[in-house]
Amino acid sequence: MSRRWVIAQAVLRRVLVFVATALGAAVLAQVLLATAPGDAIDTLPNADELRPYLAAEWGLDRPLPARVATAAIRALSLDLGESLTTRPGAPVLDLALEQGGRSLPRVAAAALVAVLAAFLLSQHGRVRRALSLLSALPAVIMALV
Repeated sequence: MSRRWVIAQAVLRRVLVFVATALGAAVLAQVLLATAPGDAIDTLPNADELRPYLAAEWGLDRPLPARVATAAIRALSLDLGESLTTRPGAPVLDLALEQGGRSLPRVAAAALVAVLAAFLLSQHGRVRRALSLLSALPAVIMALV
């Protein structure tokens, strides 16, 4: 096998692990929300009046497998819902991208410093592994943003 094919397989494997982890997190969140006592509607002062409307709007009236499937499809399509607090009604993805754009220079600078430090200190055998883990932190933070 060629070196390019091996690298492509490694990248594809990591992308698949990322997608599986994101879907797993969405499924786990839905299962935890479904099995918790009560629901978000119970926290409202006029819950009895709004329950039918909000249950249909939020999908709480649907069975758990349907809610999990909807959450997985929404996660794959990058539909993160709408903001309820920061800017009510605004798509959460738009808010995250806006803040991510502001944070990008800081994250890039942190990644550069971490990689540079790892490169300069990589000659020391014992710290090499720890530095490789530390140099990955900015990339993880950037992915979370």
